[in-house]
Amino acid sequence: MRLESQQRSDFHKFWAGQTVSVFGSMVGRFAMPLVAIYVLGADARAMGLLNAAEMAPGVAISLFAGLLADRVRRRPTMIAVDLARAVLLATIPLAVLAHRLSMGHLYVVALAVSALTVLFDVAYQSYVPSLVPAGDLVDANSKLQATASLAEVTGFGLAGVLVQVLTAPLAVLVDALSFVVSAVSLLFIRTPERTPAAAAATEAAASEVASESPAGAWADIRAGLHSLWANPVLRTLITAGGLLELFSGAFGALIMLFVSRDLGLRPALMGVLFSVGGASSLLGALLAQPVVRRFGLGRTLVAMAAVWTVAALAVPLAHGPLIMVSAFLVTQQLLGDGCLTIYLITATSLRQAEAKPAFLGRVNAGFNFVQGGSTLLGAVAGGLLGSAIGLRPTLFLAAGGFVLVALRLYLSPVARGASTLERS
Repeated sequence: MRLESQQRSDFHKFWAGQTVSVFGSMVGRFAMPLVAIYVLGADARAMGLLNAAEMAPGVAISLFAGLLADRVRRRPTMIAVDLARAVLLATIPLAVLAHRLSMGHLYVVALAVSALTVLFDVAYQSYVPSLVPAGDLVDANSKLQATASLAEVTGFGLAGVLVQVLTAPLAVLVDALSFVVSAVSLLFIRTPERTPAAAAATEAAASEVASESPAGAWADIRAGLHSLWANPVLRTLITAGGLLELFSGAFGALIMLFVSRDLGLRPALMGVLFSVGGASSLLGALLAQPVVRRFGLGRTLVAMAAVWTVAALAVPLAHGPLIMVSAFLVTQQLLGDGCLTIYLITATSLRQAEAKPAFLGRVNAGFNFVQGGSTLLGAVAGGLLGSAIGLRPTLFLAAGGFVLVALRLYLSPVARGASTLERS
């Protein structure tokens, strides 16, 4: 009972720190490109390179990040990463003051911060089960996702005010300070964490692959991926997640261009309509636990994927006068974002409960690798296909592709309640 009380207190510390950090990151995401545009006069090519620098590490180092998360303590890793990100971001306003900022500087910072964020996210996803019992994972992930959704609703508006009042470089400094707050909150956590030695012992007992493979990073990574693929529930989740991100990548690459060019919406109205999605995500985070309790994990995943598919079709169906176009887009934001949030919370909780503790870091990294690569592939394919056949037809194809996600889940053991968390 005392341990559960300590866990509850420490989770709230963790949650508070991540709340500050996610708002800070929202400010940083908004401010960083504005530094490039307003301070350095960046063109489209430079902005494309900056965006690539932010995305590439998610695919390049995810697997090694998972191995690190399983070999070292996760809390100290997250503290070190938070402080390193704070220092890197702080160099931007300092370089502006010294009149030494360049696009090369921004590329390096964006690449390094993104790589560190990959390390943090894998450790973060693997650390949450240390703070809450397995039965409380859905509730804990709902709280964390609610914070992210609230940041989506209000963060961009806050970021705009900060950039307007403080200038873009000083708004980046706000992001840096938020990482310091996150590090301090982690410092105050007292719940004991599994030691790397204990994790290694568990790993050796849990997997023949780990014991028979030669020493080395690649052998350990393969052992983790084998643990993932050998589990039918995890195998279902990673294939469904890869499909979801593939078609989401294509959809996301074109939606802004379609809404602004083909539908003719002005930026201000676009911002208002898309903020509805943040409110829907927040509602989804609040409803995730009661929905799962009522319908079960498997049926919830299938239902949310199906509704997301229907909602996505509202975008390419949008046509007519402004009021009708707005109605289609609001429908997609209201139904789609809320259901997607419930899906992600449920899938993450299921993954955390199903993976063997010794492999959790590498399992999470495997998911990040597959989903990040799928997003990049989908974005490239969507752009090429959109140029070849048009934006609206490509959006229809991408939205229709989400049917495969629901079908993959429906035909899997997950839909039949075969998971560890479902049976507990």
